Amino acid sequence: MIDPQVQANNWIKNMERAINKNNIKELDPQNEKMMSIIETAIANGQIVILENMGEDLDPSLEPVLNKQLRTVNNKLMMYMGEKEILYNPNFRFYMTTKLANPKYKAETQTRVTLVNFTVKQKGLEEQLISVVIQIMEAQLEKSKNDLVNKKSQNEITLRKLDDDILKMLQEIKGSLIDDENLIVTLDKSKETEEEVKKQIETSAVSMKKTFAARENYRSLARIASKLFFVLNDFSLIDHMYQFALSNYIEQFGENINTYQSRGASINDSLQEKLSDIAARHSEEIFKTACRGLFEKDKLLLAIQMAVNITSELKSQITIDLEEYNFFLRGGDPNADRKNQPHNPISDWVTEQQWQSICDLDKLPNFTGIINAFTHNGKEWKKWYLSPTPESDSLPGEWDQKCDSLKKMILLKIIRPDRVLLAAQAFVNATMGQFYTQPPATTYDSIYNDTTKNKPVIFILSPGVDPYHQLEQFAKMKDCQLLPVSLGQGQAQKAIDKLYEGSKAGLWVYLANCHLSLSFLKELEKCMETLRQSDATNEKFRLWLSSAPHPKFPISILQKCLKVTTEPPKGVKANMNRLYTNMSQSKFDPQILSQQKLTNQLHYMKLVYSLCWFHSLIIERKRFKSMGWNVIYDFNDSDWETADNILLMYVDQTQHDSKHNQQQQQQQLGQQQQDQPVQKSPPWDAIRYLIADVIYGGRVTDKYDQRLLKVYANSFFQDKIIFEEKYKLVDNSQYYYIPEEFKPKESKNDKISNHVLFYRSKVEDFPPVERAEVFGQHINAEISSQIADTNALIDSIISLSPQSVKAGEESMETKVQKLIQETLGKVPEEIDMQEAIEKVRPGDQNPLKIVLMQEISRYNKLLNTVRTSLINLDKGLSGLVLISEDLETIMHSLFDNKVPQQWKFCYSSLKPLSSWIIDLEKRVAQLRMSFGFSGFSFPTGFTTALLQQSARKVNTPIDQFGWEFSFLPHGSEPQAAKDGAYIHGLFLEGAKWDEKNYIVDAEPMKLHDQMPIVLFKPQNKERYKVIIYFYGQNFYLCPTYYYQVRCGVMERPSYQFDVMLPCKPNPGQASNEEDFWIKRGTALLMQLSD
Repeated sequence: MIDPQVQANNWIKNMERAINKNNIKELDPQNEKMMSIIETAIANGQIVILENMGEDLDPSLEPVLNKQLRTVNNKLMMYMGEKEILYNPNFRFYMTTKLANPKYKAETQTRVTLVNFTVKQKGLEEQLISVVIQIMEAQLEKSKNDLVNKKSQNEITLRKLDDDILKMLQEIKGSLIDDENLIVTLDKSKETEEEVKKQIETSAVSMKKTFAARENYRSLARIASKLFFVLNDFSLIDHMYQFALSNYIEQFGENINTYQSRGASINDSLQEKLSDIAARHSEEIFKTACRGLFEKDKLLLAIQMAVNITSELKSQITIDLEEYNFFLRGGDPNADRKNQPHNPISDWVTEQQWQSICDLDKLPNFTGIINAFTHNGKEWKKWYLSPTPESDSLPGEWDQKCDSLKKMILLKIIRPDRVLLAAQAFVNATMGQFYTQPPATTYDSIYNDTTKNKPVIFILSPGVDPYHQLEQFAKMKDCQLLPVSLGQGQAQKAIDKLYEGSKAGLWVYLANCHLSLSFLKELEKCMETLRQSDATNEKFRLWLSSAPHPKFPISILQKCLKVTTEPPKGVKANMNRLYTNMSQSKFDPQILSQQKLTNQLHYMKLVYSLCWFHSLIIERKRFKSMGWNVIYDFNDSDWETADNILLMYVDQTQHDSKHNQQQQQQQLGQQQQDQPVQKSPPWDAIRYLIADVIYGGRVTDKYDQRLLKVYANSFFQDKIIFEEKYKLVDNSQYYYIPEEFKPKESKNDKISNHVLFYRSKVEDFPPVERAEVFGQHINAEISSQIADTNALIDSIISLSPQSVKAGEESMETKVQKLIQETLGKVPEEIDMQEAIEKVRPGDQNPLKIVLMQEISRYNKLLNTVRTSLINLDKGLSGLVLISEDLETIMHSLFDNKVPQQWKFCYSSLKPLSSWIIDLEKRVAQLRMSFGFSGFSFPTGFTTALLQQSARKVNTPIDQFGWEFSFLPHGSEPQAAKDGAYIHGLFLEGAKWDEKNYIVDAEPMKLHDQMPIVLFKPQNKERYKVIIYFYGQNFYLCPTYYYQVRCGVMERPSYQFDVMLPCKPNPGQASNEEDFWIKRGTALLMQLSD
């Protein structure tokens, strides 16, 4: 039985226990004695319920499923492997799984009776109506139950009368007319039958009235039912998001009771009361659910609730599902564009955006949008360039015509970076402000919802450990906390602590459950034992923590109160947290003197700089790949270790020569020539330990390591301690190193020590940091916001059912049309021999080998694409069986995504429609200038070029590097004598100036196409001389295959470095390599559109 809500399990147990409560054996597949218990049950005719089944069945169960029986001496015997056991016909075997969509093998399904017991929305609606009426109209529910029972008894009576008459007729001997007893019995049966039928008719009338009265409560039950399925679907987003139906029904009843106890207005109608209950129940569900959701998914929940129940809660608000579907999936990517109007505003609207505008014009409420952009382009461009288009008025009549959903559609097309803010406005307009600002979770609120039988599980984020806060809360509640960090060899210790805590009324904290998944089955048994035990102390609490894991037991998740833990967002919040967690006496002069620290002010300044450094590198991940190539779990232990390093080294000095002292004096510009220069701490050692060892020990990417060193050089230097109010961010009045706190001069009585003083300075920070704080460009913020928008929409699509309106084509029909269109675009396989002969005929060089490898890979891809499309078309036509792979391809085609099965040749983020066009270009790429993104392995090509040049001069290949020449835009190169002309590179985080150097990017222009570049192999020593001769600043720019810079384990995204010249403007930040390192500037071989 597929039983994710455990209703089938409970029903079976109740049904079988009603017959014989001691005749049931409940088992788990992990039970070591499972087979011996089953064998005993087979012999004794008992009922076995095997719970929590996975997708793979234990092979030892095959004899039970095959049910191989034979008769020996009039006794049924069953083969169990190599032995026979007595078989009792009363034996029954049930298997249940909590998996919502298990995939069982065909041979398994043929040997069992597979029943999907998943509750449906309508069925849950009926259950919830009973809950509502049981609380609000208990007599009505009692009447309904009595009538149902009475009707059932009457039907049983009628059947019994019929059976009795048939039995008497069968047993009579002689004439029917002469048997007076039979005639009397028949008369009595007729009277009884007529009486029962009258009762049935009366019951039917009463039941009709009763059920009509029940219908008055359906609106509330329907909303509550929809809400549960909104929550239930979230397990598709994250396995840890599991919600138990029993808990939901219990909370639903509690919310109704709470409303009843508060009392409603006498003048309120029933529907007004039900609407009020529905609104309050929705808020409570949102509040409790958000407690167990990560921040990124809270807006998703609000949107799902808005789309599913807004029309039920607020009849005056309707959501056009056709428009909403357009918002999610856009127009038809394969639509015929022959008659599409020309794009008259191509200077700021891309061709892809214009196609979406033309598709949008086909919707009834957007008719005329093409003309609006065509004739009022200046006003639309002004709106497009606005920093806050989501809150600005739309041009002309469109501001009145567009509600929050329609505005969200326009923003997705024109300004996708602002969609999340528009989505919040949509939620606010449909559901209310409460759903845009989830209430903060506190330990008090968590504790109030727990009991001795209701554990808490913390779902962990990287770099966050709730133990210290839980420990402080336990002390506040005057409870002892028993912590156990799970891992190898800790299982028995955890069980011992569990029973110890349950008896003494202590709190038990089992950390990192994901590291001991095998123990969790045992933990669940202990939890069940404690639940059933009367000896469990009321003060006992169980706290768990686990990182998200796809194999974490669903049953434990459903029994626990879930709480997510995430680091605070923003530099301000992170610095505030660091200073809040500090001891108030950390900077006390007496304590620092005891530690033999003389430069106390220097130490306090360095700690402030360390807090800034720590918060900055943590928060930089918000820029996605332009922040860090790989996301790292920097945590408080890194900060504490670095703090100890500063305390150790701040009083030590580095031995400066007289020349270095004079140089330092000139740099600081604050001391007279005749004053002694203050000695500096050993910065090289400090920076090495912080950037290379402590924080750098977590860094795996060499360009992330380069960035970390740039930050370390900025925030651990002389100016931090010697310069007054040294600015951490140029041109900012908020971010600087504060001077010494002097209590006597303080005007704020609440600030009594240095820690509170520095914390007050952090409180002066703006609530949200601009991109410039990180050394980033505003475009990096826009790129990350677009990525967040795409992630949100992908999540919504994954939760949205594929519904079809009456008269509309089904998904299968649409996919079949798409298959034919795609097959027409897939290029033919390449003739390898013909292609090789075109590349420098007769010249034996490594390029031919590379070309052969590339052709082989692309031919394999083309064959895979064409074969899978043909097989899927046959499957949809009913000619072959649709496998799981083909089903995945079908859904990918419908959602305009590249199927996973096609991604083996090269990595790409493009949608399917763009990917097919790009595939055509790759196969038909130019021969004179090579498009790097056209190669599946570009490094093979560059290595071949280097190898070819090295062979010419008989020099080892490792002595060769690259010399780069940049052609003017639009120029057509001749065939290169040495090296190759490369096109198809895009600059991210900068702009290529026509004078052949990089400059800062223009706002809203996220990528800039590079001109054709000559990659010329050059001896490394000679190239150093060339660079020195020209005396130009260069930025060593990494080149990546696509926008996911970390790539995947099997295929790294990084390819090579390109030396990009910087604008020769001495004194300007953009003239320095550090400027572009902080910008995250890189070259990309392909974009995502």
